Amino acid sequence: MKKKIALVSINKDQLRILKKTFKNIDFDLINKIQNIHEYNAIISFSHDIIHNFIINEDFLKYPKLEWVHLSIAGVEEYTNYIKKTDIKFTCGKIIQGSNVSEHALAMLLYLTRLNSDSNGKYITTPTILQNKKVLIYGLGGIGLSIAQKCFSFGCKIYSVSNSIKPNFNFIEKNYTNKSFINDLAKFDIIFIAAPLTSHTQNYFDYKLMNKIKKGSYLINISRGKILNTEDLIKLLNKNKFTAVGLDVLDTEPIPKKHPLKRYKNVLLTNHTAGMGSDKNERFNLILMNIENFINGKKLNNIVSKKYEY
Repeated sequence: MKKKIALVSINKDQLRILKKTFKNIDFDLINKIQNIHEYNAIISFSHDIIHNFIINEDFLKYPKLEWVHLSIAGVEEYTNYIKKTDIKFTCGKIIQGSNVSEHALAMLLYLTRLNSDSNGKYITTPTILQNKKVLIYGLGGIGLSIAQKCFSFGCKIYSVSNSIKPNFNFIEKNYTNKSFINDLAKFDIIFIAAPLTSHTQNYFDYKLMNKIKKGSYLINISRGKILNTEDLIKLLNKNKFTAVGLDVLDTEPIPKKHPLKRYKNVLLTNHTAGMGSDKNERFNLILMNIENFINGKKLNNIVSKKYEY
């Protein structure tokens, strides 16, 4: 019997390629995920549509469903839901590593080299990255991409992860516990690249951030609720940081009159790090996983049912 796959927010050209490549599968474009009892899989490029399907636990209604694909990279908010099922969930982790890490480096370079006012006067003295000590909180696909890029600028790289990682020759040390807190005062640049979990929520509070080296750079490229905004403002008022870059905030989209917009040494981008012009990688992942799905092989980018960062 043919497998049936429902497609959400995939364009007609992509549908044509899928039908030509996999003639033994029935593909249907759908606008809503409801009454899908006959489908074996759902592939969605729309976060809004798939979001409610998961948090309302609608996936439990469909016993034929074997696989759900989400195109986004950060799916930690769904972990508690997918623990309840044997359905395989896959996502866009790793393939967005280039997008987000490039954005992270663009923010750092702006803050260290190009941060000037309308008259061209530097707000802060330009900082050379060579030999600067960088701490990356969260060594997943994105954190690892940031590490590689910072290393190419001559930085000394340190990381924090709750799991043991391979020994990468460009990482000086990977902390697997809270011992990194004792060393916070020695880092010049800190990137937050961890998922939002019960452990990481509000983790960067006043107490933790106050231990960070005075005059350092702090960049959050991950989830807004990992960092306590009110506590950050208190520390900015004490000139704790040379500059701060935030692609994410605990309130999104960023309000027009958000208090952080008053600070010349704070760069805000409205959760745009994951955007990119090259959509081929996302679609190639779909092609590979459909091939694996119909042949009973392991899918790529399976969402873990435990929290890792």
